Amino acid sequence: MATTDTSGRFDSTSAVAVLGSACAAAGLESEDAELLRLGENAIFRLRDSACVVRIGRNMSHWADAAKEVAVSGWLAGHGYPAAKVLGLSTAGTPIRRRTAPS
Repeated sequence: MATTDTSGRFDSTSAVAVLGSACAAAGLESEDAELLRLGENAIFRLRDSACVVRIGRNMSHWADAAKEVAVSGWLAGHGYPAAKVLGLSTAGTPIRRRTAPS
């Protein structure tokens, strides 16, 4: 998941806004998510779930995120014990969301 916040701001408030939007699009519950790390990315653990969500600071690494999702799917398909992409309707690509209206 990536933010395209037009203000350039990247903090816990903007990351939580993107998390809520992206989780809603994926049919996941973001309420009470735990912020694990805030740096170049924001990393959240969803409550009552083994799901971890990564929110990118901006779209500059979108191609890298898409490649990581594809590699994760390939590894899972070959039985390699690695992080797995959830089986969502958006599986195969990261989820793109904005924190500010376009």
